[in-house]
Formats: sequence, structure tokens, C-alpha cells
Amino acid sequence: MKQNETYRIPVEKRHSSLQQKEIISNIADSLSNKVSLENSDWEIIVQILRKKREISVIPQIQF
Repeated sequence: MKQNETYRIPVEKRHSSLQQKEIISNIADSLSNKVSLENSDWEIIVQILRKKREISVIPQIQF
């Protein structure tokens, strides 16, 4: 991710006691880029199902 690019972190979780706010904070604390919830350049998608976790980092495609 380039310095001037933005991101957002959607979280999908099921059957997990982890808190969404804590998940997002832990990831965001390691990034210096700005957040954009409406028009981000990148998405860092977090999916949690019980004890299984998946993180995908994908660019937003503008149509």
C-alpha cells in the first residue's frame, strides 16, 4: 500500500468472542495510512469463524 492510499477494514465474524473494535484497532495501529470508509483504495477483509481466521488485502476496483 502506497503512503497516499487509503483503506478500510470490514470484519465478518461468527461464533467468536473477539470484539470487532479490538480487531480493527490492532490492524490499524500498525498502518500509517488514512482510513476511508466510503471510498478506500484498499480493503483489509477480516473473516473469523470460531477459531479460524482469514485476512485478505485487496485493492478496490473502480467501475
